[in-house]
Amino acid sequence: MTFYYEDQAYQLQNDETILECLLRHNIEYTHSCKTGICQSCIAKISVGEVNSQWQKGLKETLQAQGFFFAMYC
Repeated sequence: MTFYYEDQAYQLQNDETILECLLRHNIEYTHSCKTGICQSCIAKISVGEVNSQWQKGLKETLQAQGFFFAMYC
């Protein structure tokens, strides 16, 4: 899967999350626990649909706005 972050395209490797991919490319992306508890790795989709599994634990208002956890994808 390809995704864009700050107008740059990135390709996910097998079973890699968006967060892992950004860190692999030495991109500074806010994160802490890598499990979703701290909720610092929240991202927002601008095109396409979000897998509901990526939104587990988020408030419904954030889910409706297209936010998700970068460590789940």
